[in-house]
Amino acid sequence: MRLDAYLKVAGLVKRRSLAREFCEAGAIRVNGRLAKAGKGLRLGDKVTVETWGRYLLLEVTSLPLESSPKGRKVEYRVLKERRKEG
Repeated sequence: MRLDAYLKVAGLVKRRSLAREFCEAGAIRVNGRLAKAGKGLRLGDKVTVETWGRYLLLEVTSLPLESSPKGRKVEYRVLKERRKEG
């Protein structure tokens, strides 16, 4: 599944276009490398999201077959999370 679609279905962003903007700004990494919105994700990939004063490191534990959020449960495990103060 594409990274931008995964972020949307997982509820981490509201729109795929926003996920693309974050990727272009260098705010999203997959397995420690800057990622493009079209990057294909696999089970076990580590995704880092640094947006809105938030740092989130998660591991992909499930991938839905479709990019529609309706009835699709996307699971990920949060490995690290922190918010910037102030």
